[in-house]
Amino acid sequence: MVRKYNEEQIIAVLREAEAGTRIADLCRKYGMSDATYYNWKAKYAGLTVSEVLPNLNSAGIALSWSNRMTTV
Repeated sequence: MVRKYNEEQIIAVLREAEAGTRIADLCRKYGMSDATYYNWKAKYAGLTVSEVLPNLNSAGIALSWSNRMTTV
């Protein structure tokens, strides 16, 4: 199975939703279904990037995330 999003990106999407962005808008923006969002929420809600991948530098993750999302 090919994964379109990694854990850092999933957590960033979930944070956007927590900040008040509508789920429908997020799904349209990132090209995913609302079912995918709710599956991610069930699996990753409340987690931080450091809890999912403790060996990565979060500043580097944020930079790579912003670079990828501007090219999409």
